[in-house]
Amino acid sequence: MSFAPDGSRLLVANEGEFISTTATQRAGSVSVINLNGATLANLGSLTNAAVTDVNFTNGLATGIALDGVRNARLDTLNVKSPNALDVEPEYVTTTNGRAYVSLQEGNAIAVIDLIGPNSNQVTAIHTLGTITVTNDASDREENALNDTVKGMPMPDTIANFSRGGRTYLLTADEGDARYGRWRRKAP
Repeated sequence: MSFAPDGSRLLVANEGEFISTTATQRAGSVSVINLNGATLANLGSLTNAAVTDVNFTNGLATGIALDGVRNARLDTLNVKSPNALDVEPEYVTTTNGRAYVSLQEGNAIAVIDLIGPNSNQVTAIHTLGTITVTNDASDREENALNDTVKGMPMPDTIANFSRGGRTYLLTADEGDARYGRWRRKAP
């Protein structure tokens, strides 16, 4: 959950986590709740009309696709393919004009525009690829075991800050055991 800095919106990541034991699968989404005109006194009177549900099926702006987003499970043809049901928004952070959503299992970050012609649509999905780290599993300072390991960042919690007119994203990269530390400049 994240409030826009100007207090005009509240955004909530709805994970829609895949559960193999259930017959129905609910797709993940991000709820954008318009708080303009809301006060503490009338907050309880907000209705569903104030909520826009941005999903990864029909909430994608023109030209945006799930291609390259990691799909953690195989479809019925045993081929990894993009599937909106597999997109699991974890956390969201906002500026006044954009929301950045961590897609942990997809190893990606989605961008949702909050204002303008693409308001409340996913306008970009940035896949994060792999990272290479040196792993020293020994307890010795000499003759260390320096194994090079590739992994995926798989961002969980996400936050942002601005400096010099640029927005930067900070992610807590979980590398979830079911599937895969750094700062990156916001797209």
